[in-house]
Amino acid sequence: MMQAPDDELTVQELNAQVRTLVHFLRALLRQYGQGLRHYGPLMLVLALLAVGGSIFYSWQSAKIFEGKALYAYTSLQRKLYGEAIDNVNDLLQARSYSQLQPILHLDRQQLSTIKSIEATNNVGSKLADDLTENNAKIFYLSVKTTNQQVFQRLDTVLERYLNQNIAVQELQQQRVAKFKSAITYRQKELIALDSLTHAYTASLTKPGTAMFSTQKDPVSAQALLEKGERITEEIADMQSFLADPRAVKLQRPFLVSEVPVHKSAFKIAAMAITVFLVISGILVFLLPHLSNRPHAAQ
Repeated sequence: MMQAPDDELTVQELNAQVRTLVHFLRALLRQYGQGLRHYGPLMLVLALLAVGGSIFYSWQSAKIFEGKALYAYTSLQRKLYGEAIDNVNDLLQARSYSQLQPILHLDRQQLSTIKSIEATNNVGSKLADDLTENNAKIFYLSVKTTNQQVFQRLDTVLERYLNQNIAVQELQQQRVAKFKSAITYRQKELIALDSLTHAYTASLTKPGTAMFSTQKDPVSAQALLEKGERITEEIADMQSFLADPRAVKLQRPFLVSEVPVHKSAFKIAAMAITVFLVISGILVFLLPHLSNRPHAAQ
């Protein structure tokens, strides 16, 4: 019960402070409005300059080209590719262009237009932190640059950079040697299987002289044919790898529809209004004091 008067007094004080603040803001706005009317021509020029300056700044400021490309890989953990891309991005942020030139084969001016490069997995998480492996074997690279020509080349530039990794190259060389040996073996196996199939087919035409009689594991022409097709497919897959032994391959490049990203009209208008309010406010409250100073001196 003893706290009620204090509480009521506190509320009254708060209301008084709110009223004081409202009166102050009204007086401020009234003075600002009077200043706008008094310095009408100057404010009109200022408004035109604010709008024109904002449009000019937006037009001259660099356009941002950004997009996401899809890559497939066959060797190593994708975490290692994420770490390689993070290393490139760190060098870009540090503006260490001299270290990037020999690995990306871009000049300093082109490198300076790249704002960021990010590697993510198929669920959008950071690739360098991904220790999982799945059957998809894909990842994404997102880039931002102010140069359209660099943007159009960057997907293949990054693909080449990842394939030039020493660990990737060593592993791919081992796989090339392994596949060449396997192809030779499979081709010999296919020749032997082809001879066996012909001999088996010929034996069926001579009653009583079949090479393979019905036993516990009878041989059929269908089984021999399927095995031959399977070996042929394996050889074709390995030959396809040898024809293009890259570990990382671009699957979907940056889409043209994703670029460029321009500043919106709303942002331009917001910039113009902000510039006008700040400068006009300073002039409205500063000019009267400057004009009164000579009179005060007299």
